Amino acid sequence: MMLLTEKPAWKALETHRDAMKSVHMNALFTEDPGRFEKFHVRENGMLLDYSRHLVTAETRDLLIALAESCAVEDWRDRMFAGDKINTSEGRAVLHTALRRPVTDKVTLDGENIMP
Repeated sequence: MMLLTEKPAWKALETHRDAMKSVHMNALFTEDPGRFEKFHVRENGMLLDYSRHLVTAETRDLLIALAESCAVEDWRDRMFAGDKINTSEGRAVLHTALRRPVTDKVTLDGENIMP
């Protein structure tokens, strides 16, 4: 299995990072007054504003490419399904069970593990 830092998507991010070293936040807002609209997410009463970070559309695209190259969505789905993805301990990670209401059903090996 290829290490994360050996993946082409990681190398592309490193190159982009180096190019962004000379970029200033003020310039990003001056060049794009609508920056906030492009770099924020509002969901379920929460606001994630990342417009004030050194992020561009290219940065976002490169991060998405890295996530895709690592099959993050597949790993997420396997985690929610209760698959044994914790390879060091040979078990499911169960992070989702910790954050769910106790009334929810979480099945592991055919058994509901919620109290």
